[in-house]
Amino acid sequence: MAASLFTGFPHADITNAGLSAVVVTDGDAQLAEELRDELLGRAWVEREAFVYKLEPLQRSVSRAKTMPPSQPGDGPIVLLDHYDNCASGGTMDTTVVLAEILRQGLEDVAAFAIYDPAAVQQAIAAAPTSPCRSAARSKCRRSRARARR
Repeated sequence: MAASLFTGFPHADITNAGLSAVVVTDGDAQLAEELRDELLGRAWVEREAFVYKLEPLQRSVSRAKTMPPSQPGDGPIVLLDHYDNCASGGTMDTTVVLAEILRQGLEDVAAFAIYDPAAVQQAIAAAPTSPCRSAARSKCRRSRARARR
């Protein structure tokens, strides 16, 4: 038996991207429907907890900067552009979060999935001793070589 709750993406431009549930049983369709309805009923009762609450970016980054250092086993602090993600059809080319991180001087930061070839070249040039430099440069060279073929 399995049950999954899909929270959807409330900022999508389609109406059918909301909350849904799937329940699988060992051949008992009635039980599956009852459990699905129970799961969706609970989600409806707790619907306020599913509402995305926007916090101003400057405040979010500032709050992340003042958080205590993580301890072993803690997960990372994630700052992202909620609207520009590839899973919802975003182009992954907005850098306002990264710009604010740099403006506030956060350290020990990793940036993920930004499509900006010119920025990649600037990052390679700006960090000649970076351990990532040679890997990034190598990847860029391979991309250029493929483009020439």
